[in-house]
Amino acid sequence: MSTFIQRRPQVGRCLAFFAAYVASCAVAWWLAIVPGTGISLWIPGGLYLAVLLKARTVHWPVYMLAAAGAELLANHLWFRNPIGVALALHAGNAAAAGLGAVMIRRWATRASFRLDGLRDVLVLLFVGAAIAPIASAVIGAATLHYAQGQPLGRAFLLWWSGDATGAMIGAPLVLIAGQALRHPRWPPRSRWGEVAALACALLLVATLALSGRLPLAYVVTPVLLWASMSFQFAGAAVSILTLTLMSTYFTVAGLSPFSAQASTEAWQAVMLQLFLAVSSALTLSVAALSRQHSQALARLRVANANLEARVRRRTEQLEEAARHKDVFLALVAHELRSPLSAITMATHLMGRTDVCHEHVRKAVEVIHRQSGLLSRLVDDLMDAAQIAEGKLALQIEDVDLAEVVELAIESSRSAMEGRQHALAVVLPAQPFHVRADRGRLVQCVGNLLSNAAKYTSAGGRIELAVRETRDLSDISGVVIEVSDNGIGMTPEACGLVFDLFYQVRSPDGSTGGPDHQRGLGLGLSLVKRLVALHGGTVGVRSAGPGQGSSFWIQLPGPVTSAAA
Repeated sequence: MSTFIQRRPQVGRCLAFFAAYVASCAVAWWLAIVPGTGISLWIPGGLYLAVLLKARTVHWPVYMLAAAGAELLANHLWFRNPIGVALALHAGNAAAAGLGAVMIRRWATRASFRLDGLRDVLVLLFVGAAIAPIASAVIGAATLHYAQGQPLGRAFLLWWSGDATGAMIGAPLVLIAGQALRHPRWPPRSRWGEVAALACALLLVATLALSGRLPLAYVVTPVLLWASMSFQFAGAAVSILTLTLMSTYFTVAGLSPFSAQASTEAWQAVMLQLFLAVSSALTLSVAALSRQHSQALARLRVANANLEARVRRRTEQLEEAARHKDVFLALVAHELRSPLSAITMATHLMGRTDVCHEHVRKAVEVIHRQSGLLSRLVDDLMDAAQIAEGKLALQIEDVDLAEVVELAIESSRSAMEGRQHALAVVLPAQPFHVRADRGRLVQCVGNLLSNAAKYTSAGGRIELAVRETRDLSDISGVVIEVSDNGIGMTPEACGLVFDLFYQVRSPDGSTGGPDHQRGLGLGLSLVKRLVALHGGTVGVRSAGPGQGSSFWIQLPGPVTSAAA
């Protein structure tokens, strides 16, 4: 009860349903084809079904009470049936509407039913207009048979056909009107001429066909298809309503082809209802197909736009890759030319006969140093190629982190000492071991130290710290962090610094460190890829240009102490 009170239907909606039900009963009374029987084209059944489809199940009793009151009022004003007969007839109408709503919801493609495709139309026509009216026809025919002596078979046929046609006309009209009120979409100005032409064509052709001036009423079908194809469900609903009113008027007036061809009022009603049922089913089905076609075109346009966007992004990526390739080739040429030039000069100096021993010694040092640079450059290129091809294999073993730090410092000592950097090393009091590739881990830490030396001015400070970490599951890991007070980075650069070939720009806009030292942009990319092969991650942070940077490597556990 509390749930019902919290979610009670709006009073305005119930009053609107009550008024619409009474009005539709008046239309049904006016459309009654067989006088004295109460059998009619029962459009209130379609209204009843549509309202229950859209309402919450907990609100159904309220709407059923409103429908009962409206039907009793209509019975008092027009149909004049005894109160017991009126209540029995309403019980049949309520059973048909409730059964149809339950079955349609069960078979529909979504929780909240609405006309949106061919499946929805077929479910509504088959369940709501063919199966559900059997309940009201059985109760109504039995009531009329026992109360008024109507032939049971004839009453059932007329009642079922009237309720089925009314559901086929009324329910779509209400559902489409409700959707239009929630999401109003008027035809654009460019289509107002088509709307006027369609209205004139429908009125003219329907008048000529239904007044007997044309031999067949079904000649109006092309106009109905025009309405449903051009304006989908809205055009179908308006055209079906217009055709229903006009055909019923001409039939009651005795002017339609149904009046001329029918030998009895009963068959006149059946033929009219068959005409309206066929026209309604065909129009709604074509409207559904037109809606699905429009939706498919819209999805196709979206997919095409997404594909074009992906092609543009891919093209930009390829162009960027081409630019990177050109820059990379230029950098390789520069990096190779510098040590080769130094080696060439040294060998030329050694080849002179007038060179003293001291000069020869210095030339040998130059050759040794520059060949080391060349070797490291080639190693980086080979590592990058092997990682890209997935051919790099790790030699995993227990590694002492203190030993890794010592070897990494040794590999980058010349870069730091050459610029008089102050190096601070912070190691845990208890030595730790991790499972890793010793050589590759030394390479990663050494690259971080060399990068810090490259981007830190002479006399700057570099710190290397190792610490243990634990996650929420108390699983340990290790973090190796290298910090400096160098040129720093922007947030954008922090997001790109581990990319292949990327190099941070100095405050003056040039690439390289404060002394314009250049490189290939491979070192940090290799660090990221090698650490990823270990199952770890890398990161960087910087407070901004001129504020220094901190790079770290995080390796997963288990971490074991040397004592263990």
